[in-house]
Amino acid sequence: LSRCITMQGCMQRQPRTAIQCYCLQDSGPPVTPLPEQALPNDEPVHGGGILQVAFALDGCRLLTGSTDRTARCLWLPVSKHVGAGTTFVGHNGPVNSVCWSHDGEYLLTASSDRTARLWSSSLPSPLITFDAITQFSTSSSSSTGGSRSIRKTSSTGGSSRNSTAPSGIPQSSSSGRGTSSAAMGSGGSAAGSGSGSSGGACGEFIGEVTAARFFYMDEMVLVATGNKVHMFRYKPPDTTGDDDIQRLKATGSYSLAASYSSSCQSVLDIAAANSFLSTLLLLACSNRSIELVDAATMQVRGGLRWIEC
Repeated sequence: LSRCITMQGCMQRQPRTAIQCYCLQDSGPPVTPLPEQALPNDEPVHGGGILQVAFALDGCRLLTGSTDRTARCLWLPVSKHVGAGTTFVGHNGPVNSVCWSHDGEYLLTASSDRTARLWSSSLPSPLITFDAITQFSTSSSSSTGGSRSIRKTSSTGGSSRNSTAPSGIPQSSSSGRGTSSAAMGSGGSAAGSGSGSSGGACGEFIGEVTAARFFYMDEMVLVATGNKVHMFRYKPPDTTGDDDIQRLKATGSYSLAASYSSSCQSVLDIAAANSFLSTLLLLACSNRSIELVDAATMQVRGGLRWIEC
């Protein structure tokens, strides 16, 4: 805005200051629950404490994990979708962490029941259950607790999500028994066939799964259990067919690519870039340290340790 004034026969322009007043009373964060953002009948999101939340990259969905052994996906805003979403049921313990894939099609949950599970964002049943270094085939197990047979997977047999392995990531063993071909340095070790400290029979996880993350643009899955971090290739089942029975029978597969053993007692969380190709991992450890690990070699590249003064 400007106004014109006449001064000694010539025109000059002088700016006019425009002052707009705004009410600050309603500009702060809400201090009371907003009724329009509540679930129907004021129901809680979960029946227990919520341990972790994660936004999808599109910002339209919120994922939660709870001590009530379920995870939940809510469409946002709640005032528009009125609690619409999916509840993921299948864990037998608290859901410690939740994670979205980069494309928003899949999600991961990690639980105290010693498993991590891969889900479709729209289906309430898991597609893949990561419960051992070597994948089990449940088709031969009996309802009375019979023994389970081993499904041998290889990098050439469709065990990875894509046919070609990403560069910089170690190749998985062709035997499918869980032995990594990665060259492990100090602080890292290849996972064995299930004996010793690697786990129970056939490499079952012996502790709760504290974190599960997608990695390397959704090509890999990272699972933290005890003082170990396992990196898996995976192939979700095909659920796009027209036959409903075949879609229900379809099962996914996974195979071990590499493992890392930390000197701490427990790896509590994992941070890994998934929106671009990077082989670096950050591990939050129980000994108050942060370890920087190169997933291509499974060797420590640096770290931080908290020291009390």
